[in-house]
Amino acid sequence: MLEQTLRPEAPSDTLTEVDVDLSGVMDGDFGHFIVIVKPLRGLFQQEPYWQTVQAWVQVTQIGLDAYTDHSQIVAWTTALKDGVPLAGVSISAGQVGGMALTGENGIARFDIPDGATYLVASQGADQALLPRSSYYWGEDAWYRASDSDELRWYVFDDRQMYRPREEVHVKGWLRRIGSKQDGDVGLVGEAVTDISYRITDPQGNDLSSGAAEVNTLGGFDFAFTLPQLLTWVMPRLPCWRRVAWME
Repeated sequence: MLEQTLRPEAPSDTLTEVDVDLSGVMDGDFGHFIVIVKPLRGLFQQEPYWQTVQAWVQVTQIGLDAYTDHSQIVAWTTALKDGVPLAGVSISAGQVGGMALTGENGIARFDIPDGATYLVASQGADQALLPRSSYYWGEDAWYRASDSDELRWYVFDDRQMYRPREEVHVKGWLRRIGSKQDGDVGLVGEAVTDISYRITDPQGNDLSSGAAEVNTLGGFDFAFTLPQLLTWVMPRLPCWRRVAWME
């Protein structure tokens, strides 16, 4: 621990850059420090919190980034001097585990260790830390999440603008969107056999509701007749309720 007082040689009320030399507390070429900088406090003077600056300083030559999906972490290490990928860097997820080594492209992949709040990249005596969140009060951790496929649909009608008592024709298609690493766009198959729908006017009043069958290609269609109204009506489409969920 080092505590010292610096007296900047600068005019009063002038923005001035002051260097804080950490070489006296370093053990080698690398290290991690918490630096707290605050003005001197007089005998009867309070210490405003906004005048205190706390900074986490990393002395390292490893650049560390991480990207995640629902189940895996992709860690990427590069040299801070020239951006060249670093191979053979050991990646661990804090005290939780998840050890992996980066390849020639500087990338390592491993399953998300639940509860990990930071990553550590180590190469010899050099270490770089990457927290899950840099928020002061944050204790966010990585975790694996179950992910399921979802339904998407495309819907259209014949003319969009209609008069009272006219018949509206609606058609659409459903598709299954895979959410995992090998996810793709596909047919819904037998997972969805019908859909329900609800039609409302521009004021939110219910005009009609019903159900329609879904064919093997994910297509569906239905028609309804508008009631006698005093104004023209544009159906608010789509206004759907899904009747089947993809597991």
